Amino acid sequence: MFYTIYKTINLINNKEYIGFHSVKTLNDIVYEESVNGSIFKDGYLGSGKLIKRALEKYGPLNMKQELILITDDREEAEKLESELVDVKWTLREDTYNIALGGNVRVMVGKNNPMYGKPLSKESLKKALETRKRNGYIFSWAKLIEVETNKIFYRYDDVYDYFNIEEKQNKLKKHKLYELVFNGVIKYESSYLHDIAVKSYLEYNTFIDNKPIRREKLAKMTSERFSGVAKSEESNRKRGKSISKWIEKNPQEHKKRMDKINKNPEKIKKTADKHRGMKRSQETKDNISKSLKGKTATNKGKRYIYNVDTLDVKMIDKNENLPIGWQYGYKPK
Repeated sequence: MFYTIYKTINLINNKEYIGFHSVKTLNDIVYEESVNGSIFKDGYLGSGKLIKRALEKYGPLNMKQELILITDDREEAEKLESELVDVKWTLREDTYNIALGGNVRVMVGKNNPMYGKPLSKESLKKALETRKRNGYIFSWAKLIEVETNKIFYRYDDVYDYFNIEEKQNKLKKHKLYELVFNGVIKYESSYLHDIAVKSYLEYNTFIDNKPIRREKLAKMTSERFSGVAKSEESNRKRGKSISKWIEKNPQEHKKRMDKINKNPEKIKKTADKHRGMKRSQETKDNISKSLKGKTATNKGKRYIYNVDTLDVKMIDKNENLPIGWQYGYKPK
């Protein structure tokens, strides 16, 4: 058997199709290049969905076919097809290929019948369980150790071989991408190889840049919990955790509280916001319970404000009023 990679070109609109075709003998190939029709004795021009439609519409005599490769090594032919018919090629408007080359049936973009259609929870669960159990890599995504040409068909085999023992899959994949970046292993697919290198560099940039990392984590947390009320159990655990931290860090806690509670601008803003508001009976009862048995912090003190800056603070009732200050929160 001989295995060929060919290109079929539509002479009307110049759209192209690259495919794989096997022949029994070299005599089954009529020409290395044909002006019209197929270069194969069996008249083969392609079997993809879009190329078949084109053949029905324009006819075989409006097609030109070129021979790209002929070999007795099937793997060599499939490898070349996978490199030529990659994601970029299938997404082009001037091609008829809708699936990746190289003995796989992976459709990308709008060509995929599942494009834009989410899997059901049951289907997704089964797919994830199978992938987790087997850990297989698609044949077009297999990995190769550069020095020995050893081939890996499972990610788990790669992890075991290179002693990658990270618990999180994300960290495992990052270690794998590091090996790709350093030239220890490579993807057979140049497309996936480039993605691995790019992902490794992006991850390192993210880890090394604290402001970007904090911003992303804050955004993720905000989106996750926005509008979601915390459960009583969650509030209880959070309160317990905060109490433990306060016990261990009393001085740090005092600093934080002073920064919040003694900020004149914050005090004024809070006072202005709540002045004139009526508390509900439930709020009054809660305040009463929380203050029960506690000494009032403002006992024997009065609020005063700065006439020029409107800053607010408390002083002892017996203390003399500073120059430029008046009693109260703000001018009446």
